[in-house]
Amino acid sequence: MAEFEVTSQAEAKAHIAKIRHDKGLLDGKPSGPNVSDLENALTTLSDQLYQSSIHFLLEIIQNTDDNAYADGVHLSLQFTYYKKVALRIDCNEIGFSPRNVEALCRVGQSTKKGEAKVNGYVGEK
Repeated sequence: MAEFEVTSQAEAKAHIAKIRHDKGLLDGKPSGPNVSDLENALTTLSDQLYQSSIHFLLEIIQNTDDNAYADGVHLSLQFTYYKKVALRIDCNEIGFSPRNVEALCRVGQSTKKGEAKVNGYVGEK
């Protein structure tokens, strides 16, 4: 898909709605014959990828390093823990493009494919 910029919240919501429709999510509910198989495959894959309960923190840090930032902006990553209820993670990246959002909704379609590995980290799934 060609890259384009989302200029309003309405455009962003319309983009998400189109992705949901294209993926067979009607009225927020999965439909189609392969839903159960896909859920099982993703559960198995995630269990194998993240055998350590803190591995997700390494992924967050790696993703922060991979993000795009405005010129002259230095990377900032902040973790805020709310009394065993929530963990908030903030980063000063420029944000997701529509292409990034679409890649998050797919398996094996990273926007980072083909980029060089840095410091031995994969950086893409």
